[in-house]
Amino acid sequence: MPIGRAGILSTESFPPHELNSFFRLVEKPRTNRKGSIGMLCFFEASTRTELSFEMAGLRLGMAWSKVEPSGLSLQKGESLRDTFQVLSHYKPDLFVVRHSVAYLPHAVSEWTGVPVINAGDGINEHPTQALIDTFTLWKMNSKKRYSIAFFGDVFRSRVARSNLKIWKALNWNVSVVDDGSENTKNFAKAFGIRVIPRRGIREADVIYCLRVQAERGSSYALSPLSNSDLSKKSKFMHAGPVVMGKDMLLELCERAHPQSLIHEQLKNSLPVREAILDEVLKRARA
Repeated sequence: MPIGRAGILSTESFPPHELNSFFRLVEKPRTNRKGSIGMLCFFEASTRTELSFEMAGLRLGMAWSKVEPSGLSLQKGESLRDTFQVLSHYKPDLFVVRHSVAYLPHAVSEWTGVPVINAGDGINEHPTQALIDTFTLWKMNSKKRYSIAFFGDVFRSRVARSNLKIWKALNWNVSVVDDGSENTKNFAKAFGIRVIPRRGIREADVIYCLRVQAERGSSYALSPLSNSDLSKKSKFMHAGPVVMGKDMLLELCERAHPQSLIHEQLKNSLPVREAILDEVLKRARA
C-alpha cells in the first residue's frame, strides 16, 4: 500500500496497481478505532480538509486533540521542532499537519517518529486531496484513461502537484491552459505536460479549475471558467474553496450543474479520509 508506517507525506510513491487496491478499500466497512487519538495541527485556515478529517476520525471512533497555533509556545519563541517533539511525548497515534512551509510534515515525521498525514504543505503537495480527486474519477470509470486540463495557476497549486504525480503514473493525458505566464510554461516543462490554448480544454474529459491563491501571489491571468468553455462531454472539478467570479462564474457553481464533479469530490472526501486514517492506524500498530 502507498500508505506506510510514516503516514502519508506525498503522492510520489503511489504505485498505480496499489491505488486500485486502496480505492476498493474505500467502499468497504472499516474497523472501529476507539481508543486511538489523533492531533489536528492546522497552521493555515481550512474548512474542508480539517473538518472532513475530524468527521472521518469520529466516524471511526477516534478522539481528536486540536492544536491551536495561537495557543502554542511558538508565540514565546519555541521552535517548531521543539513544539512537535513536546507533542509527541503525549503519545498521539498520528498527526494531521497543514503548514505554509513546504516539507514541514516530512520534518515532523523525522523529528517525532509519529505517523504524519500531510494536509497541505505550502505550494508543495496535498496528497489526500489528490486521492479524493482520483477516486472520484476512478469511481465514474475505473478503466478509463482520462484527459485532464488544469485551468489556473498550477505553479502555486499544491493540489496540481499532488494530482499530477498520480495522474502521470496512471498514464493519463494531462495539460494546462496557457495563461501567458513563464511560471506556467516552466512548470509544464518540469512535469512533462503540454501547454494548450484555452479553446483546447474543450477536448479534455475533465477540466480541473484551480483556486486563485491571492495569499501566495496568484494574479488573475485568465478570465473565469464559464459554460462557454465546456463541451458536451466535459466534466469539471475544483478542490475548493471556489473564489466565485475569479476561478469560475456563478453559473458553474450551482449544485445541480450536470457537468460538475465538485459535490462528488466533497462527498468522497469523507470515505477516502476514513480509509486513510484506518490504514495509517493499522500500519502504525503492525
